[in-house]
Amino acid sequence: MSNIIQLALEILIPMAFFASIVYPIKIISDNRVKRKLIEKGVSASELNFLLANRSTRESNSDLKNNRSRVFLGS
Repeated sequence: MSNIIQLALEILIPMAFFASIVYPIKIISDNRVKRKLIEKGVSASELNFLLANRSTRESNSDLKNNRSRVFLGS
């Protein structure tokens, strides 16, 4: 049992360290892009579309179903 815990810690600690470095960089770069788009005069609707989460933009369920079928091989 301790081997499983040790293995999990050997995997989770580097992943957490990587995420703690990468996530703040992503936030800073997203804010810079957003600020530059605002300076260029991009409208609010275009800005919301560009910066929205991908899941809110992809609402086509047929596309999602077809992707899952391809990965499942059916």
